[in-house]
Amino acid sequence: MIYEPDYKITAGGQDVPFLFRSLTFKKYCDRKGIELDELVRMVYKTILSKDRIEAEGLQDVRDIKINDFADILLAAHETYCLYHKITFRAKEEDAFMWIDEMGGIINSRKEQMEVMLLFACKLLNIDPAMARATTDEAESGEKNAETPAMNGSPGGSSTGLDAKRA
Repeated sequence: MIYEPDYKITAGGQDVPFLFRSLTFKKYCDRKGIELDELVRMVYKTILSKDRIEAEGLQDVRDIKINDFADILLAAHETYCLYHKITFRAKEEDAFMWIDEMGGIINSRKEQMEVMLLFACKLLNIDPAMARATTDEAESGEKNAETPAMNGSPGGSSTGLDAKRA
């Protein structure tokens, strides 16, 4: 069976494909020394609002760390390679080079979150569009709570971002 990559980047002039399947989650859990239930709790934290996390009783979930993202990339690329019978040679250093190709640790947050969202959705069998809506709602609530009214619009934004999303 041929599997199209769930995500891909270009690094060093070559495509680096990533595939999120059951093997990806096993490989990631093995790398982190965690069980699947711990991974599910961690993933819930990345895609659900704080209120939903607390309602689900998942308050004790750790944050995503820099090496977590690198390990997700490695597990997803290794899965792609194994499913396509390609020799897997990537190391941790390669994963950080891929992160740099995405724009670096800070500048690639949007792209990193897209990869994390795909990882989470594939794990939990959730439609990425639904998860994006949940994430957007949580971000919107945080911004509205922290941002004063702009241009005389109560709680509104003058950036036009809301219009672009609609």
